[in-house]
Amino acid sequence: MNHNDLVAFRMALFLAAFQKHLNNIRFFYMFMSDTDIELLIQDRSNIFRKGDKAVGEAT
Repeated sequence: MNHNDLVAFRMALFLAAFQKHLNNIRFFYMFMSDTDIELLIQDRSNIFRKGDKAVGEAT
């Protein structure tokens, strides 16, 4: 195989893995209600806010 074949092969593998990853995420969210997803997002932003506050208080 020449270089281009290897690049194409690697790209195909990456895309296949990425597609599987996306399907797993979709599968996971299928079992969550909208409010659960909203809470998840809020939790994440709260963690970031807490981090900012902690940094602010420390200085």
